Amino acid sequence: MGKVFGKRALDIALSLLDELLLLAKKQPCEPEIVPEAHPGLPKGTRIVHSIQLTDLLHGGHSPAVDPEFEKEHLEANYKSEHVEPWQSSDGAIYLLNELCAISPKEAAKYLPQVAELTSLSGFHHADCLKETIY
Repeated sequence: MGKVFGKRALDIALSLLDELLLLAKKQPCEPEIVPEAHPGLPKGTRIVHSIQLTDLLHGGHSPAVDPEFEKEHLEANYKSEHVEPWQSSDGAIYLLNELCAISPKEAAKYLPQVAELTSLSGFHHADCLKETIY
């Protein structure tokens, strides 16, 4: 684990994985594409890239996140009421990939859940989710 954040960063990453990894199972089925249904994110929505959390896990410092961050602050940056459930799972898969290099034993515990995600197909972006997995 990173020298700077150590167990704290690992605990936060595991907490996020527990919460976000299987959210795609809650994605509503979408029988047809309706372009008007997804006009885009509202103006002013803050987007935080996964590289910032990756930097923190590896003990680095991401300029967009204060080194004295609290769990609530980090989670608030990764949650948005405008994120689809499958997108949360997709991001969690990237986080899990980074966790594999840092703590393979902890990461291995999530592989059965990732296997569950591969069976999803009732929504338009299911293939995007599977692409991230494979």
